[in-house]
Amino acid sequence: MNPRNVFIILLIISTGSAEDCSNVQCPGPLSFYSEIGCQPVYKNPGDCCAYKYDCPLRKNNYCYINGQEYSPGEVMRKEDSGPCDRCTCEINYLGIGSFLCSSPSCAYVPIPDGCRLVHSMENCCSTRLICQTFPYGYSLKWFVKVTFNDVTVPVCIVDGKTYQEGEFFIPSKEPNKKCYCSAGYNGTNVMPFCYEQKGECKTEKHYNDMIAMNCPPVYGSEGSCPTGFRCEETNSVIIHHNHNNENENSQSNSTEAGVCKFGSTTLKIGDEIAEGNTWISRCMKCVCEVPPVVTCRRLSVSISSSYPCSF
Repeated sequence: MNPRNVFIILLIISTGSAEDCSNVQCPGPLSFYSEIGCQPVYKNPGDCCAYKYDCPLRKNNYCYINGQEYSPGEVMRKEDSGPCDRCTCEINYLGIGSFLCSSPSCAYVPIPDGCRLVHSMENCCSTRLICQTFPYGYSLKWFVKVTFNDVTVPVCIVDGKTYQEGEFFIPSKEPNKKCYCSAGYNGTNVMPFCYEQKGECKTEKHYNDMIAMNCPPVYGSEGSCPTGFRCEETNSVIIHHNHNNENENSQSNSTEAGVCKFGSTTLKIGDEIAEGNTWISRCMKCVCEVPPVVTCRRLSVSISSSYPCSF
């Protein structure tokens, strides 16, 4: 046989054996891992699903977002917040850091005919009107600047569509960015034209304390954001799988795979947190699937009582 033909056959076999991951649904709280900066760890090269994640270390008396550490009293920087976010790292009553946020209330501004409000990433509230003609009868008590529409008004061309100054758009190739057209835009979607929303659920912004206390997120049947968190209680019960028959090799593998953390308790893969009796712990199934965070899902029917669950 021609050696060249052998090489071609081997190449085809190698390519065909690669696993197609496009339709694989991996276990674990994946969106949560992504938002808090955890990195997947794969058992074998080419695996579709990680068997555990490496998550960054966090100090209880600090706040964290987008890989940045904030000291108590420090204000969230512009690159980590939206234009309307006013967040400060505070220590709560448990001694754990969490962001305290507020949003300014924008005054109501009536918009005369032929005028439109101009928005920007620099200001949460609009401070300017662009009008085709002077808005007679318009009261200046609204404290907005009035300018007139002419040939010098900036425009932005994005994805084949033209936007006028102050108009909102989301670039099709960067759907996580929110943008406003303004003077100087050259097609590069960066500040001060665009803000990148890092994390659909804003988990670190709202739940720094839950992350620090090892409270796993709880997911419903729909949506990728948690509906709540389950924290360890004094009467929490762990259902351990039978690990007594593990040989030395399997124990080594279990250690390598890591453990899940639930408050101050550790769980091995397959261990469960029993359904509780309180409104924050009933109607959910929590299992250590992909360490170090327990996977919790809302149930439509309670395991312990067989009663329907309503929220």
